Amino acid sequence: MPIRAQAVGTDFSGNLWTWSGDLAALRQNDLLSESAFLSFVRDRGLGVSGVLKGEPGIFHGRGFLSADGRMGQDLLFHPFRLHVMERSLSVGDHITLAKAKKWNSTAELAILLEPIYWPEIIGHVRYNLGERDHSARLTNYRRKAMRLVRSLDPDVWQKIHEALRIDAARMDPNRELYILLRLSLWEQREALRGRIAGALWIRHTAEVIRRGFEEAHDTHWPEEDRAFGHRIPGARLRLFGAERPYDDPLRSKTFVAYHFGLFTGSALRWYVEGETEYYAISHALQQPSKLGVELVNLRGEIASEKRNAARKLEDALKEDLALRRLSVISFDRDLEPNVRAIRRQVERGHVVGLIEANEPDFEFANFTLQELIEIAALTDDLEGLNGNMIRQADWRGVDNGRAFAERYTRASEKHSSPKGKAWGEVLAAYALEHPVDPRTGTERPFLRMVSAAFGAWHSNYELQKDHFEIDPGTFESKPRSNRDRS
Repeated sequence: MPIRAQAVGTDFSGNLWTWSGDLAALRQNDLLSESAFLSFVRDRGLGVSGVLKGEPGIFHGRGFLSADGRMGQDLLFHPFRLHVMERSLSVGDHITLAKAKKWNSTAELAILLEPIYWPEIIGHVRYNLGERDHSARLTNYRRKAMRLVRSLDPDVWQKIHEALRIDAARMDPNRELYILLRLSLWEQREALRGRIAGALWIRHTAEVIRRGFEEAHDTHWPEEDRAFGHRIPGARLRLFGAERPYDDPLRSKTFVAYHFGLFTGSALRWYVEGETEYYAISHALQQPSKLGVELVNLRGEIASEKRNAARKLEDALKEDLALRRLSVISFDRDLEPNVRAIRRQVERGHVVGLIEANEPDFEFANFTLQELIEIAALTDDLEGLNGNMIRQADWRGVDNGRAFAERYTRASEKHSSPKGKAWGEVLAAYALEHPVDPRTGTERPFLRMVSAAFGAWHSNYELQKDHFEIDPGTFESKPRSNRDRS
């Protein structure tokens, strides 16, 4: 039984003894024989000797390392005693009973809290009893454990928690790698070997203690990747999608994966109305997929009200919301079905991102009539046609893309509309060479949206969602009111 294996008396020795029946039923980690414990700590970076017997038994005999049970004459150790072993080996001959008592006390509180919080850390529960019996017994055990933690000084234990984080960082300082590991499957963490695995177990031990105090005292302590250095406000939110990524792993995983260059999905989906704009954006971005941008060509189906296009757009936007992917919509305001459909999605809260409402359409929102004439004429010149026929044509009354296409078709020797891939690419090339709109003296709207797309990987979805909204009247992005944020 546990009391017979105690080498160091701590404040929790009595709890380990009186709660031993509960621990045997609810414990999530098996106790390890001395030989198994030796292998466990050796595989996690500690320099121990022996195969069947070694330092654990020696430290136990000297009164520096408590065990958690016996099987016959064999000592049994909980994996959380790894930290006691690490500290004992690190200080060597400078070990004292006072230090050993402190280390064992820390391990024992974690052992007492392990049945409650370990499932949160590894993502599943081990049922030594049936599921119903386990839940009922755990509920009663939790009440006892919370009474115990509420009786402890949180200021004292926060310093102990900090010491655990520092010890782990000394063993392995790769804090951001720990976040990646912490958000990964337990099977991957369990299979780790070396000092990084030892540091991971110390951090997990610290997390069990932190979660106990946060629940019992309604407080928040730093998560276990943090050890040294000054905390920059908002840095974790920007890098990991949450200030406390372990509490919100689904939100944080894509941020961490991107941080390590592992995220393969799109960060932004850009919906455009037709081929001209689709190929203009493709030309400007070169390889959109490498920037995390997915282009979707709506092919004018919303305006034509074909194939239930508005419903398909709504379903796609809902998918973006579910995947925490930014949405960008480019459409022409001269077509009323477009305006109605996009406004409906904004009012329903389905758009987190930006909207480019071209007035009246893509061509005339970004280029003057004279620019469009010259671009079209140069295109004909390059194709061996007479571009002057375009320059000398009568362009009076042309103020939108459809009228321009019709007039060009009559004037050009091609007698075909300037639409599609070639037209989109030549417009993009001209815009990149002449980024300033001569009418406003500012960057062309198309290029502003392209610049936003370039930064998609580095955009903070939650910041955009929580602090900005799209005005359903103007389709412009604006800060949310304080009432909306609450």
